[in-house]
Amino acid sequence: MSDSSTKTDTKTGADTVADQLTDGGVDTIFGVPGVQLDFFVDAVARRADRLRYVSCRHEQGAAHMADGYARATGRTGVFAVVPGPGVLNAMTGLATAYSTSSPVLAIAANLPAWAIDGGLGLLHEISAQEDVLRSATKAVLPVRDGDDLAAAVRDGLAATRDGRSQPVAVSIPENLLKEAGGATVPTRPQRLVRPDQDTVAKAAQLLANAERPVVLTGGGVVAAGASEALGELATKLHAPVVTTANGRGALSDRHPWTLTSLGGREVLPDADVVLIVGSRGLRMDGTPLVGDTTTILLNADETDLGAPHKPAVALHSDARLGLTALADDLPAVRSQWTTDDVDAIRTRCATAITALGEITDWVRALRDGMAEDDVLVGELTQVGYLSRVAFPVYAPRTFLSPGYQGALGYGLPTAVGAQVGRPDVQVVSISGDGGFAYGMAELLTAVANHVPATFVVFNDGAFGNVLRTQVEQFDGRTLGTNLHNPNFADLGRLFGLDSATATSPGQLTGLLREAADRPRLVEVPVGVFPDPGPLVREGSHAPQK
Repeated sequence: MSDSSTKTDTKTGADTVADQLTDGGVDTIFGVPGVQLDFFVDAVARRADRLRYVSCRHEQGAAHMADGYARATGRTGVFAVVPGPGVLNAMTGLATAYSTSSPVLAIAANLPAWAIDGGLGLLHEISAQEDVLRSATKAVLPVRDGDDLAAAVRDGLAATRDGRSQPVAVSIPENLLKEAGGATVPTRPQRLVRPDQDTVAKAAQLLANAERPVVLTGGGVVAAGASEALGELATKLHAPVVTTANGRGALSDRHPWTLTSLGGREVLPDADVVLIVGSRGLRMDGTPLVGDTTTILLNADETDLGAPHKPAVALHSDARLGLTALADDLPAVRSQWTTDDVDAIRTRCATAITALGEITDWVRALRDGMAEDDVLVGELTQVGYLSRVAFPVYAPRTFLSPGYQGALGYGLPTAVGAQVGRPDVQVVSISGDGGFAYGMAELLTAVANHVPATFVVFNDGAFGNVLRTQVEQFDGRTLGTNLHNPNFADLGRLFGLDSATATSPGQLTGLLREAADRPRLVEVPVGVFPDPGPLVREGSHAPQK
């Protein structure tokens, strides 16, 4: 037997990790290969019938792709990176996943166990790498013994969805991936936070007695798969449901009780009881959206059940289980709201949005060109901002936002990951020219891996939002905000994408309606839009003091 055959036939720690991932239901790994991951990448290659490896151009892109995959599917997204620069490059993607309650598992290679934090200047060494990872994950599972590999991967996968879904990192020394591996271990189910029934009863009574109850929902509702339970409670309670940007799709915009955050500005001030589910319920300055109104907090994360709110009831629970329990326990209600009230608010919101002019037409063009279950990834661009209140969303996991992290450039790679996870639908990423350039290299990843996502670039030749802020706040002085760009449609063709230019909303709609089996880029040249900020989030464009 040749030496290469012996190496292939000998089970290594890398094999253990790969087998434990497949046992846990993982079918895709995003990553950038490198020396500390050589044995792991080879283990994945030998399981090509069960594990797809998407080779990315940058570790930040890999982390964003795992996040997009996770949020579009509800399954844990997995990526693998080398130590040092690989981990550091991935941190923005991890931080975004952390802010959006996204179940992501990072397989973070480390130096050989004997050299960790040794200060020897080994390849890719950084000090306290595991502490770095802790800043953007809910847990880091350090492995120092090969016998612990399978359990760490098993526990890491499960922990991404325990309680509040968030990223977890498994830190694996390079030598353990090369050395002899062990058997896999049985998988374990997700650990849900179950509601206390006495607390449920108190909350249900408060809601039933309210004459103007309102439900404010965030991304935790989507992450928990709680849409049906939310709809049942809203219908029984006769309460408007306000969806935050992260919570869009928690309840279909066709549901008779649904409002965006723009509509929430009308009902929240009039509410006498507000139930906040799966959201911090805060403005950008950290103050509560609700003020002194009687508040019920329902959250799987216990740290979000107190200050700065002063809740009348704090219900520590998984969103789906908690909402179901509230609906089951709800006595006769006194709500004075009607669905006619909600319809009237929607009409006023639509009027305000339409008044912005052309930018509204572009948002409508996106919706008109996409099927109801297609996925929109909204970047930090003017059209993306407005889409948070103007783009109708009909199903959970079909509208992906950047979360409070606000990482410019997250959209393109996130869309690639979402499309990998949802090959049955069209995934559309909308970016400005500034953010698009952050991740352009991942267009090559989409082409190489036959990922037929659509990338729409609104090109105004500037970091438009920052440019507006400079002009308005600093007597018209600008610096660093005007951009030199290529012709993006030509760039797309050079990269191997199908490319086009849309100069009208109708053209964009037509292009999106065309079936695509390859990645494609649509450049949209635009001018200066009116500021959508005042309609999107209170205080989001307030002058800096």
